[in-house]
Parts: sequence; structure tokens; C-alpha cells
Amino acid sequence: MKKIICLIMSISIILTVLVLPVNIVFADSDQETGSMQRLMDLGVFAKTDIDKMNLSEPITREQLAVVLVLITGQKDKLDLYKNTGSFNDVPVSRWSNPYVNVAVRSGYMDANSGNRFLPTEKVTFNSVSKILCKLLRYDDEYIPGSDNNKYLRKIDGLGILDDINYSPSAFVTRGQLALMLDRLLSTRVFGTDKNFIDTVPVFKSAIVLENSVINKNADDRQILTDKGFFYLKDGISIPEAGKQYYFVFKDNDIEYAALTDYQYKEYSVSSFSSGILTANSGEKVKLPAGIQYYYKGSTISYSGLSPILEKNSSVIIAYDDDKPVYGAVFDPVKSDPEVITSSMAGIPLEIKYKGHLIDKGGKYISASQIEINDVVYKVTDIWNQNAYFIVYDNVVSGKITAILPNKISPASIEIDNKPYVLADTFPKEKINRTETTQVGETAKLIIGADGKAVDIITETIPGTNHYVFVLNSYIENSVKSEDFGTPYYYVTLLHSDGGKKTYRIERSMPSLRGKLATYEIIATGKEYDTVRLNTIDANLTGSYRVNKEERMIGDSYVANGAVLFNILNTATAEIEAEVISFSDLPDGYLMSGRVKYIHKSGDFMDIDVMLLDDAREDNVAYGLVTSKSANVIMVGNEIQKIETVTLLVNGMPMVYTGEETGLYVGSVARVKLNGNTIRSVQNNIAASAYSGEIQAVDSSRIRINDKVYTYHKNIAVYKYIGPSDWKTLKTSDLKKGIDNGTVTLFLDKPENYGGKVVAIVLR
Repeated sequence: MKKIICLIMSISIILTVLVLPVNIVFADSDQETGSMQRLMDLGVFAKTDIDKMNLSEPITREQLAVVLVLITGQKDKLDLYKNTGSFNDVPVSRWSNPYVNVAVRSGYMDANSGNRFLPTEKVTFNSVSKILCKLLRYDDEYIPGSDNNKYLRKIDGLGILDDINYSPSAFVTRGQLALMLDRLLSTRVFGTDKNFIDTVPVFKSAIVLENSVINKNADDRQILTDKGFFYLKDGISIPEAGKQYYFVFKDNDIEYAALTDYQYKEYSVSSFSSGILTANSGEKVKLPAGIQYYYKGSTISYSGLSPILEKNSSVIIAYDDDKPVYGAVFDPVKSDPEVITSSMAGIPLEIKYKGHLIDKGGKYISASQIEINDVVYKVTDIWNQNAYFIVYDNVVSGKITAILPNKISPASIEIDNKPYVLADTFPKEKINRTETTQVGETAKLIIGADGKAVDIITETIPGTNHYVFVLNSYIENSVKSEDFGTPYYYVTLLHSDGGKKTYRIERSMPSLRGKLATYEIIATGKEYDTVRLNTIDANLTGSYRVNKEERMIGDSYVANGAVLFNILNTATAEIEAEVISFSDLPDGYLMSGRVKYIHKSGDFMDIDVMLLDDAREDNVAYGLVTSKSANVIMVGNEIQKIETVTLLVNGMPMVYTGEETGLYVGSVARVKLNGNTIRSVQNNIAASAYSGEIQAVDSSRIRINDKVYTYHKNIAVYKYIGPSDWKTLKTSDLKKGIDNGTVTLFLDKPENYGGKVVAIVLR
């Protein structure tokens, strides 16, 4: 009886197995996932996360139609058939209709009896194999056999079905189709010497030989390949240099990019000799001969590797399985040059370059041997690894004999009649915005790695280099074990050359923040030098006229090389400030509060140092207050009133929250912007004139009360509609006469100082 029961159970199990569907769902393979990801990157399948790829889901006929249209590059034909209904079961309104039309009209898919397409019917391996044979241009006469399985045998023989569990009538899953189509891309088309991907006009396989990482002068969206130069459409990540990609083009630009399935070995070179590459990792490898190598966009022979491979060169070898296919070689990557200034020299340099190899003139040096005016380059491989530093110390001194082609757009400069080309990184503002850099003046030209000038130093006025502006003053407690918790006091200083550096001071002095001072170094340290500061009273008031033509401020001349500290923003933790030139100042008047300090020297008592507050009026705007609310909060033991103010600035509503602003609804305020936000409110502007009649108006002027006012370049016009409701108008909306309501004008500065209309308010 036991034997009979066992036999019955065995038969039951066998029968259960036999009635399983032919299309058994197998676990998602890494191969399928990789292929699906590649086809998603190419736009053939819709983008989704890995866990939503649905690799085991059977593909339907309409889904197959979509994929066929996209992989054959026929997306541009969809519009032709979106309003055409060809099948009884595929109405025009159905999402798949245009794809079905294109797939059928291209000959890849067929209709069924009764003019039906059967869009939701699952697709078998037999039917897919026949389509793939059509794509590879195999006519029936070149496929032996007469049965329906001959197409399946053909694509199996081409390797397209490797590692895929299939039978003729089994349903093809999304993952299996992705794997088959991925292999199709690199399969040779019958009767040609091209792979399928290279026969589709919108597709191309190419090796990336240069990008903006390799060539800093290249356009960010431009790449060089073995097939030529191409541009990447916005949103496409920059392809990695040395690797092969499949590209999809639209309007001759790359729309999609996907890495091929080659395997890559990457080497950062330490040395190369007798065909043996020693990597920075210590690995030794013999580079394969008999393959094509690429270098700087061209091919080179195996024997040509030796002269070009140097420390931190990068080598990439592509493999198809274990067979090397090609190699790509790249020069070391040099950073932009860094010119060592007096504020950088000393201990901070030792900290910055500690532990790194430093090469100066072919000899290894320590960080302490780097000197002022040296030029330092960081040298890495293309992966920004294995950094070392090269130092150059070539300084040319003499008289400037020519600036070519001109001072506004300099490309080269002559020192004692010898020309020097300016590097791309050269600070050209030191020529076109500095009065001391001109023909006839004495200068030092700092030369970089390629013999091009990277910086220029002109003579400064004696004593001005001791002036600094204090950007911040703060306390930090040590976190080191030897003095844990000990407070140290720091200041961050803006130097007269525009450099910024942090120092220690002997005691806490938070009041130093925002002060002009002179400084001296009283001690050097491993991390920070210690300075002593002597603050300067900077409390000038009154307006000063800037005469650019005569080079005067007020009744004083401004010396060539004068140092002008300009405060930009005090609302940040560290004050934002800069050093500008006299030429940066606007013509006209610097109103009261803009000039805080003036120092004069020399026989003629010319101005050599100034402290200015937003002299250039960068990011200054004018806004109309449309609403205001207040809230009282406790800060410590103090009650603080916080206001929330809404302003119309350049026609856009902006909200500012801060302590009591002094603003009121309907007032016009002068504000500082940070992008599309208000970073500070400076003051209300008093109305300059008002009237019930506009006597005359045009695109640049308005006349009221028998007086003409000129518009500011950023003029705004506001009309009162109701409480907290204002409308922004154009100056062209203003009409002569009394129909505008009450017209109020607001000027950026008093009229006698050249004030212009920044806002017109109509009520």
C-alpha cells in the first residue's frame, strides 16, 4: 500500500509540472538588468528604477511595436500616423496607435485575420526571432529550413539567445527582449561589415577621446570621439573619456548616451619601460600589443606609447570578455595655476602641501621651499587621483612696452619689447581695470608651465600693503587633546591685494569686525600667524563727486595703484567685501555713507587708500512696500520686534523678514538683492515730487509741476488697486493729462546730485 501511495504522489507531482505554462518565469538576471538599463539610457525603454523594470513580465505586441520603432530610429514618423487608424482593434485614440502603424508599415510586424492587430496579445520567441532576422536583413533564401523555427535557429546561432531559457512558443519577457535587443546592437548585419547600431541613422557607436574634464578649454557640452566632434543636449551626463558608448542623435546633437558592455581596465601610470607599465597602485602589467591605441584624438602605434607615457598619465584598455579591443591614453591633468602671494606664504603652505610630492625644477622640495611668486600646479590622472605638485619660478621684470591688441581685450603683453602670451587663467582685470598696468609702467610678469603669463605684479604705493579690512572676528575652542577646550581668537582679513587670510589675535575683539585697520605679524605658528591690528576711525560723512576724466574724488586726485576697499554685504556671518580700482567707480556722486575713510599721501597728497560702502551699487534695487506685519519675540531676556515686509521689486513680489525696518505700506525702499531674494533693506526713499497731472511723458522722461525728470535704467511704475493690491505698469502706460491719478516720483538720489526716477506711484 505504501508503494502504491508513493507511486500516486509521484504521478501527481509529474502531472503538476507538466501543466505548468511553457513560459517559466526565471529570476531577473544581472545580464537582463544591465541590458534593460542600457536600452533605457538609449530611450528605447522608458526610464524607471531597477525595482520597477518588471523584467519577468511578458511583452505584448503593442509594446513590441513601440520598442521596434525606437530601436530603428523612426520616432520622427509617429506624427505622420497619429491620426490614422489601420486596424479594427487599435483605435486612433489608443496610445499605441502611431507605433503600431509605423511598425507594420516598416514591414517588421504583420496584421492578423480580420484586419486585427491583437495589441495585448503576448509575443512568442518564434515571432520575435523572425523580426530580428528582418532587422539583420536575412531574407528567407538565406535561412535554411522550411519550418517556423528556422528564424529561431538563426538568431540562436548568432549568439543573441545565449543564456536565455526559451522554446518556440514560450512568451518573451521584458528582460529577455532587452537582452536580445542589446545583443542585436552589436550583431553584424548580413551582407555588410557593420553592426546593427551603425546601420540606423540616428544611432552611432563611438569611443570618447576627449571631454571637458580632459580638455579644460573645451566646451562643457562638447566631446571628441573616434567618429568626430559632437555636442551633448542639456541633461546628458558627460561621457567618460576612453570608453565606448552608444549614442542617439537628434538634430545632429546627442540626445541619449549609453555605455556599451565592454569591460575596462584603468591604470594610473607611475612609470613605463620596455612595454611594462607600473601603476601608482604598484601593479605591474604588460600592455597588450596588436590593438589600436588612441591619444589626443588620433591613433598611435604600440611603439608610440613609450615617449608619451609619464607619471600620472592615464591608460584605459577595453576588453570584450577577455580579448583586448582598443586602448586610450591621456596626459596628466594639470590644475589651473596658483600664484603664491605674501598672504599665502609660510606655515599655511606647509599645511596645504604636507605629505605631497613637490617637484621644482626637476628636484623634489619641501613645502617650506615654495616661495612668493612661485606658480604651483596640481597634477593628477584623469580620475583626479594620485596628486603631486609642480612648481615654476619664472618671473620676468621690466617695462611694459606694449599691450596687444589693446588694454580692453588683452591677449599678450610685451616686457622690454619681448612678447608674452596671456594664459586663459590670466586675471585680465589687472590690465583693463587697473591704471598701474599700462605702457611705460614697470611690472613683474609671472610665467607658468607653458611659457604663458599667468599673473602680473605692478608697483604699489609704499605703505598701502599694510592696510586690511576685518571681515570677521571670532572665538573657537580647541578640539586637540593637548589643549582641549582652550579658546583661541581669530580674525579674517581682506588684504590690499585682494587676498583673504585668517590669523590669530591675542585677545577677543569682536568689535574688530567691519573695521579698517593696519596690521603687523607678531608671531608665526604652525597653523596660523598672530597679528596685531591698529584700527582706523572710518566715519566720514557727506557726498563726494567722482570725476573719472580728471581722476578725482572731491577735490583730491587719486593715485595710480590706490587701494579701494569696498563693502558689499554686512548681513552675513563673514562680511563680504572686495578691493576695487578707481575705474570701477561710477561717474557722478557717491552719496553720504558711501565714503567712510580717505587716506592721502605724497607731495601732492593724493588719495591712496579708501574705505567705501557699496560704491558700485551692485545688486541694488528699489521696491514698493505692499504689506507689512510685525511679531514680538524673546531673544534671551530682551524683547525683539520682527517685521515681515512684502515688496514689489522689479515687478516681482519679494518678502523680507528682519528687525524693525522703518518701512511702511506705500513707501519705496532701497534694498540689496541676492539673486531673487532681498538680503538687506537699506532705507526709505522720500518722495521727490507729486502732482495730479502729467504734463509730458515719453520713454525716458516725465514732466510734472513744470519740471523734467529723467528715468533711471531700472525704473518701475506701480498703480494702487486696493489694500495690499498693486499693479505693475510700463512707462508706456503713462498718459499725458489727469487720468493717471496722483503721480508720485521717487529718485535714487537728490536731484541736485543727479538723481533719476526709480519709481512712479499712481494712486
